[in-house]
Amino acid sequence: MGSRQETVADGDGVIEAVSARLADEYLRGAADDLVVMAAILHEMEADPDRHDVLLPEIFRLSHDIKGQGGSFGYDLMSRIGNNLCRYLEILEVPLSAGQLARLSLYLETMRAVLGNRLRGDGGTRGAHLLAELALTTPSAA
Repeated sequence: MGSRQETVADGDGVIEAVSARLADEYLRGAADDLVVMAAILHEMEADPDRHDVLLPEIFRLSHDIKGQGGSFGYDLMSRIGNNLCRYLEILEVPLSAGQLARLSLYLETMRAVLGNRLRGDGGTRGAHLLAELALTTPSAA
């Protein structure tokens, strides 16, 4: 029979393995959500009459990404997702070409975070991505 210390160490290993598996599932799920969001954005570009129906779906997916990111150490994803949600809340339909381009930039930025597995605040690369996205008080511009 193993010591209590060995049992605790074994339990810690199991917890770490489960956490790693869940983080991988988050990455896959968020990547899938970004694919869906890109398809919705493409549809919005093609059909401005559907913006009022499609925009809430982008919000929902962004909100999911935001909410789960921090749970798995992807704080930068949560920050970008939160900023995207705040931006979406102030938009009025139909969106302009510039607003659609900004949505596309958000998606590209989130793909970069996932693709580079930028955990936490993403360090220097994360700061660079935020600067490119110009995460400031969102405006409807």
